[in-house]
Amino acid sequence: MCLITINKNGNRIQIQKILRRSRRAPLTPKTANKFYDEIAEQYDHMTRFEKRLHREMVIIKGWTDRFGFKSALDLACGSGVHTIALSRLGIETTGVDISREMIILAEKNAVKYGVNPHFVCSSFADIDKNLKQKFDAVLILGNSLPHVTNRDELQKIFINIKNALYDPGMLIVQLLNYSKILREKNRIISIQREDDHEFIRFYDFLDELLQFNVLHVYSSDNKIKHQLSSTLLYPWEETDLMEALISTGYSEINLYGSMQFDVYDKYASENLVLICKYKT
Repeated sequence: MCLITINKNGNRIQIQKILRRSRRAPLTPKTANKFYDEIAEQYDHMTRFEKRLHREMVIIKGWTDRFGFKSALDLACGSGVHTIALSRLGIETTGVDISREMIILAEKNAVKYGVNPHFVCSSFADIDKNLKQKFDAVLILGNSLPHVTNRDELQKIFINIKNALYDPGMLIVQLLNYSKILREKNRIISIQREDDHEFIRFYDFLDELLQFNVLHVYSSDNKIKHQLSSTLLYPWEETDLMEALISTGYSEINLYGSMQFDVYDKYASENLVLICKYKT
């Protein structure tokens, strides 16, 4: 069976052929900043920003009510959905992203939604150089942490985050459940259509890493066209993250299967959420 997408003008593209080509000869993956710079123009379209913002505000209000933090650092903030949600809830918020284009987009979105958070373009590894203030909470949401692809860098980042927290403070991490993903080996993550644009997100399973691909299919001059963008991810599992967190000084680490505090099931939960307390 061949997976085919058809735009509103009747043009057709056989997605399965692109998937097969990707598997045989994967693209040279881009670094995270170049990957997100490349897809920034269509990012809010792909992620349905406005619908997502309303949904995330409800979820995050549950977090602020439960934990009472007044200031937050949103690492890998992307186009600003969580930074803006936090700001609209009265939380003093800074958003950080490695992609300059995403920061520009986040700043425009903040103006649109009437908030004024601080935005900084920085990698995870350089927040100690680019941020001087401290926060009640640091959040890494939206499957951003897997862009960190080695253990030494992961530990350094957790130390940098700890240094950016008030004592006591908390780190909240949300990523996809890679124990489930590695077990099932499903390549297709999602397929969604917005107007005359279709976005297919899928994996190539490599030896240790995953290649994350975004296929954008669209119509231009009454012709069907596509753009394929790729970057590398490390499929961090809960044991990897727990070990790194404990070794860098975090305590009271709790695992959940969603941002609504569902019980975590290693092979059933779609997400892995870690709430990590830091206190000397």
